[in-house]
Amino acid sequence: MSVEIIKNFATQDACKKIYKNSLIELENNFGSARGYRESYSNLPVAEDISDNDVSDIFNGSFLTNNGKNIIVIKEISKLLFGIQRKIENFYGVKISEVQSSLIKMLEGAKNDLHSDMYLLDGGEWHGGYGNRSAFEYSALLYLSTYNKDFGGGEIVFPSLEVTYKPELGGLVFFSG
Repeated sequence: MSVEIIKNFATQDACKKIYKNSLIELENNFGSARGYRESYSNLPVAEDISDNDVSDIFNGSFLTNNGKNIIVIKEISKLLFGIQRKIENFYGVKISEVQSSLIKMLEGAKNDLHSDMYLLDGGEWHGGYGNRSAFEYSALLYLSTYNKDFGGGEIVFPSLEVTYKPELGGLVFFSG
């Protein structure tokens, strides 16, 4: 397993635009027992996407909130494209499928130390969350800053002795 941290991957303007324009969508989502709200799942990955393409993809269902959803989808789609390219270049791979979502952790929510696809000691996990090949790489793009916008939320990789305290626009990606 390896991890890469890129500060300022996304501009402050892009992060604020996504955050501000997605609040209504996230607030309207009821959340889950795990303490987060999720929206904008599995968006297209494209360097440039038109308003018409967004409308066609979602059959007009995201054309609410005075077009703010189109703004969010276009911005996220562009960032997903950049993230995919960073991961492909870093690991020397070609990624054919991307799964994505925008998640807002609710006050008091937490994720205990866990691994989605490997045991905490780095060994392969045979079972659990899903097919290892389906989640070979993961990435987190932060739209807020640790100890400014929220408390807690560090991402920790104990076996690599890496701890990251999220910053606005920061990107963390890793295998597994």
